[in-house]
Formats: sequence, structure tokens, C-alpha cells
Amino acid sequence: MYQSKDKKNAEKHLDNAGNELRNAKDSAVSAAKGEASRLQDRAEEKVRDLRATAREAGEKVSSFLNERRDDAQHVREKAETTIRSNPLASAAAAFAVGAIISRLFKR
Repeated sequence: MYQSKDKKNAEKHLDNAGNELRNAKDSAVSAAKGEASRLQDRAEEKVRDLRATAREAGEKVSSFLNERRDDAQHVREKAETTIRSNPLASAAAAFAVGAIISRLFKR
């Protein structure tokens, strides 16, 4: 009779331990899922922030390049106007620059 009672108590303890282990596992899985979800949310937020920063940088670069293109266009137009209004002086200056460059390359 004692053995039967001890066996039943042992089985109860084992069942209780099994239930506690399942509960602990479920709790750990739930906590891990919660943390994974939180980390995913943070990662998605960082990706959104990074995209916004990249978009802003792209807009700034585009604006800068457009301004430089406009500046280059203005310089070209000014040079054309100067050359058209002073063709002889422009030709002489071009000849002089060419001669200087030629001498530099001969050395």
C-alpha cells in the first residue's frame, strides 16, 4: 500500500513538474515573441529613418548639382558673350594660352 501511495505521489509530482515546465516554456516563448516583435518594430523604424535621411540627402545633392549646372551655364554664357564682343582679344588670349601650354609640355 505504501508503494502504491508513494508511486501516486511521485506521479503527481512528475505531472506537476511537467506542467510547470510547459508553463515555463510557454512563458519563455511568449516573452521571446514579444521581444522579437519589439526588435522588429525598432528595426522597421530605423529603416524608415534611414530611408528618410537618404531621401533628404538625395534631394540636397540634386539641388546642389542643379545649382552647379546653372552656375556652369551662366559662366558659359558669359564667356560666349565676352568672346563675341571681343573676338580679336579672345583669339589672342587663346593663342597665348595655347603657346604657354605647348612650352610647358615641351619641357
